[in-house]
Amino acid sequence: MILRPTVPDRPDRAARRADELSTRRSRLRHRFLSPEHFHHISSRTVLGRFAFHQFDPLFTARAWGIVAEATRRHHVEVAGFVLASNHFHALARARTAVGLSRWVQYVKSGLARLTNSWHGTRGTVWDGRFRSMTLLDTRSEATWFRYLLSHGVKEGLVADPRAWPGVHAANALCSGQGVEGLRLNARAWKRAAAVERSMAAFCRPVGLTFTPLTAWTHAPTAWRAYCQHVVDDIIGGARRARPAGAHGHHAPSPRYVPPRQDQPVPSLRRPGPASGRDDPARGRSAGRGHPARPRCADRAGRRRSGRRPSRRSAL
Repeated sequence: MILRPTVPDRPDRAARRADELSTRRSRLRHRFLSPEHFHHISSRTVLGRFAFHQFDPLFTARAWGIVAEATRRHHVEVAGFVLASNHFHALARARTAVGLSRWVQYVKSGLARLTNSWHGTRGTVWDGRFRSMTLLDTRSEATWFRYLLSHGVKEGLVADPRAWPGVHAANALCSGQGVEGLRLNARAWKRAAAVERSMAAFCRPVGLTFTPLTAWTHAPTAWRAYCQHVVDDIIGGARRARPAGAHGHHAPSPRYVPPRQDQPVPSLRRPGPASGRDDPARGRSAGRGHPARPRCADRAGRRRSGRRPSRRSAL
């Protein structure tokens, strides 16, 4: 009789897959989404590329159609939306956290397909997950609402936010009317592309109505007057405007990456006054924020003593 060592049973593939998924989910950044409050949602393109620097009326109408269709499908209330050249901002509220996440997923994926098909490009458009901030009071809602409407004016591109040629909610909020976008039936258009080249026959209108903020839920007339007041305040504090889209000769390219600007946030790697970076007597590593180690003049002696020379001293 031959005795063989017993080998413990390996976990099946499904169990291993479940463990991997649970580990990945535990590493993700958790969100706090409250269905009773508005959320400030934003997302930026990869490297800040100008993927949406396109002010064609059809492009704008299709972008509005994507937002309107996402709002209708997932029952989300939108108080404001603006799509800049390389990012977007939105104030939205949903019944459930899953509904709000699905709304952002639909908007981001639809806008990515739109810009790739429009410009003939491919690949990733958005830089990672979206950012969400819960607005717990009316003051924070008013602050972020004004910030959203000031896009295009605070950069000096237009003097009036209602004059922005792209996707901007200012005009619809001040007029008290909704926005009508176009939703393309892509499958039917691709099947008939050999015969019919125009997209107009395969687009259907989709309407989007903006929801007032919490303080103006039961006062639609006062809400319209408040939006007009915010826009007038933004126009009054606007700086000198230049034509919209004046970003240089690289502007029409969706792959254009804007130059990096210095941020006012102090760097954590910057040494303090006691670091001694400018003191040559303290060595090369003094600029790292700690005293420099004495350099070894006799490396062979350290090898003979049985100690391995450190990597820092060997440099």
